[in-house]
Amino acid sequence: MLNSSIFLCAASMDAPEVLRNEPSNEKSDVFGFGVILWEPMTVSIPWIKLDSLEVAGVVGFMDRRLVLPESLDPMVATIISDCWRRTF
Repeated sequence: MLNSSIFLCAASMDAPEVLRNEPSNEKSDVFGFGVILWEPMTVSIPWIKLDSLEVAGVVGFMDRRLVLPESLDPMVATIISDCWRRTF
């Protein structure tokens, strides 16, 4: 049996197209990198209050992103938000 926290961790870093089971490419990895960068910069766990299905819903279908705190260095915030852009 898989550990549900491992699945949640993976789902929390997936790009919207991956969560919707659509074709993906290296741009999907860039999205995940943005989530990985967000974690140490905010000292937070992504989508901590949501289960994996809720993450799929809000990221994959409602097009929501993690909150970038105003206190975050503007250059870092730009890098993260660029990783989460829909088009490159």
